[in-house]
Amino acid sequence: MFRWESIKSFFKKYWGILAGAVVLLFGAGVFYERKRISSKEDQKSTLDEGKVIDQVEEISSEAQQGLEENEKKHEDIVKSVEDQYQQQSKNLDEDKKKEVKKLAQDYAENPEELAKKLSELTGFKVVLPEE
Repeated sequence: MFRWESIKSFFKKYWGILAGAVVLLFGAGVFYERKRISSKEDQKSTLDEGKVIDQVEEISSEAQQGLEENEKKHEDIVKSVEDQYQQQSKNLDEDKKKEVKKLAQDYAENPEELAKKLSELTGFKVVLPEE
């Protein structure tokens, strides 16, 4: 019984120190665990940020490709319209030339009427040179 009595008296005498040590160990354990959880969360957030950055870069590159494709389509459309306009303009010019030639033959004797018809055909005021 000596042992039990000595242990009992030791706890009675030093109970405050033992309780303080237990509280100190418990606090250190909680602090360490909180730091470990915080570190894991930081790693997760860093990984998540990296994933988000990768996604943003991927979307940005897709958008850039889309812009480049749209610019190319726009350029192709403009070129097509310009080509069509030039072709129609040439056709109109040739048609107008034929019409002007016909009008010149039909109204060769009446310059005022010829000027009036040419103005109607071309859309601007035609002044014939005086002979």
